[in-house]
Amino acid sequence: MSFTNSPGCYDPGVLTLLLILVSWISTEATVSAGAQEQVHTPTFSREVSRILEQNCVSCHRPGDIAPFALDTYERAREHATAIKMATRSRQMPPWMPSECCGTFKGARRLSSADIAVLSAWADAGAPEGDARDLPPPLKFDGRWTLGTPDRVLTMAEPFTPVSAVDMYRCFPIRTGLTSPAYLSTLDVQPGNRALVHHVAVYTDPSGGAERLDAADPQPGYPCFGGPGVANASMIGGWGPGIRPMTLPREVGVEIPANAGLVMQVHYAGRSHHGAPSAAATADQSSVGLYFVGDRPAQLIRYVSIVNAEFAVPANEPNYEVAASMRTPVAARIWGVAPHMHLLGKRIRMDAHLPDGSIRRLIEIERWNFNWQGFYMFDQPLDIPAGTELSVAAVYDNSPANPHNPNTPPKLVSVGEATTDEMCVGVVIITWADGR
Repeated sequence: MSFTNSPGCYDPGVLTLLLILVSWISTEATVSAGAQEQVHTPTFSREVSRILEQNCVSCHRPGDIAPFALDTYERAREHATAIKMATRSRQMPPWMPSECCGTFKGARRLSSADIAVLSAWADAGAPEGDARDLPPPLKFDGRWTLGTPDRVLTMAEPFTPVSAVDMYRCFPIRTGLTSPAYLSTLDVQPGNRALVHHVAVYTDPSGGAERLDAADPQPGYPCFGGPGVANASMIGGWGPGIRPMTLPREVGVEIPANAGLVMQVHYAGRSHHGAPSAAATADQSSVGLYFVGDRPAQLIRYVSIVNAEFAVPANEPNYEVAASMRTPVAARIWGVAPHMHLLGKRIRMDAHLPDGSIRRLIEIERWNFNWQGFYMFDQPLDIPAGTELSVAAVYDNSPANPHNPNTPPKLVSVGEATTDEMCVGVVIITWADGR
């Protein structure tokens, strides 16, 4: 059998053989591709459950801050499409710092490979797979992310805030500590997540908070900008998206002997997403303390860099605000925590060294009021005396900002309400002279 040299001439036997070969090759390729697809189709039991446990379930579990749980197949399957969309757009996991500068402990970033697995799982109909492939379930000690605290302190009385009105209220708490104690971390459990927006915890060596509480007919007393007592020192807090993190062994936070604590609670008249909050009900929040034992080599301080005198004009899409402070002595920076409200667009914190160089501490290019945190460095940064620490923020008070609480936009000033604004950069620091 052979082809002729004449155009359009062929041997029918050759054509028949070629068609058979093409059909066979095509069939084999289809079968092979199908087998390949079947082998690599992700299942919840084999791949997806592990990705969710490592990156999502610490928040997406019953009773925690996420709006739904992902700790079982049934719960995850219900949200398969949402998981695909949120991870492909990198809205989830909610990790705000950009990759421009520094590395942080506990960074919640999914790899491109993990995102591809979640997408393929959703596209395949969210198959369960063999339950025998499941990893051991994560264990959580009730409501405490880090396990049972060494000591749990709770507001002495429940408090019912006025519905739909932002307020800051301080509550004194007795610790029962007769000697100095040193914290590796603390965790806050809001008693009413529908109303508690954030909590700051301070020491009160003077006992002034109890006197202010006694003078007010309701539980606690009104406060803004701090607890309003002498020699108070911030020792930690909680806000939207903040997860507790244990400090390195060589550092700790001091609670002086016989000092009480003050919980400053921001009751938001609007929910974390800017919508009206639930009807007023009682709150009785708690704080869990985790101790390090003996006095550590260095004591952590929380230093706030604040611009408290600005107003964002209406219809301004890029309004810039800054604040700074200069370090009196050499220091070591362990982490940072920038803070804005609903008009926040982007924010950064820098260390301007005396030699003229600048170290970017953190930059958040797409601010999200619902996800904030204390960001601890993998490796602390040593800075010399005279370093200028700064925070620079940009606000969007235009109609294009989907989180703008005002329609039409209006002038927004610094204040305690969620619908007001703030420009704060907290630096988690130890001073070289031990102050």
